[in-house]
Amino acid sequence: MNRMRGGCVAMAIAIHATGAVSLEGIAQDPQLPAFEVGSIKPQNGDPGFVPSSPERFVDANATLRSLIAWAWNIRSFQIEGGPAWAESQRFDVSARASQRVTERTMRLMVRQLLADRFQLRVRVEPRQMARYVLRTARADGRLGPGLQPASVDCAAVLAERFGAPAPAGSNAPACAWRVGISPPVARMFVDGAPLTEFAGLLERLLNRKVVDGTGLTGPYNVRLEFSSDQLPMGVPAADPAAPPPPPRDGLSLSTALQDQLGLKLESERGPVDVIVIESAQLPLPD
Repeated sequence: MNRMRGGCVAMAIAIHATGAVSLEGIAQDPQLPAFEVGSIKPQNGDPGFVPSSPERFVDANATLRSLIAWAWNIRSFQIEGGPAWAESQRFDVSARASQRVTERTMRLMVRQLLADRFQLRVRVEPRQMARYVLRTARADGRLGPGLQPASVDCAAVLAERFGAPAPAGSNAPACAWRVGISPPVARMFVDGAPLTEFAGLLERLLNRKVVDGTGLTGPYNVRLEFSSDQLPMGVPAADPAAPPPPPRDGLSLSTALQDQLGLKLESERGPVDVIVIESAQLPLPD
């Protein structure tokens, strides 16, 4: 550890709180908080999933691009440039903070770790790209049965505990953001999230920027069911007027959004922030 400067197949995908972080602030900013100690080693075998915590960041089998995506809370389609090894070379990363930090602060700390160990230099550029806007689907603004106002702000709860479930016997809210897959059905469960966060979760399915244009505020509970053929959905068509791609069979995501949530996705072209990798180097051994 190096001391830093400062019957059916069923599957559940845990979705951590996004802990939205602005793209402002480049990785080499000397004012960014730093981990107390950190280790980056070539990936060796499959150590399995080890969750991060308020004191420790862990990412096994990570690429530089995946680390950048986490540090800036963006998707892979928002990263450009860099050496070829940035998406092929894999690393096991572990870093410890001197005290508990929020998820937002830890994202900033990972930016500093990448600057220190990979000599990462990036810039942020707005690009005109195809994107979706999430809007209410009905003229009267009525929402579907799967979208209900929530009494608990789970975004804050999950960010505090890094998406982990409440400990057994705890009185903490049973907050959960996840996609459960039991082919041919996929189900999305979101507790107490603003629709800006829900839009961010849809980005993972659509591989395209999703902007919240509903005008709805406050936390919501979401229960959405659609065809598992849409996971993963792949890259949508380049035509910004094209609707979300339909599944091979079953209920499309577009139809499910309208019928169950009273929402819809509209295609447009608009500004999307992109991280451009200016330079990076393979890290020195620990």
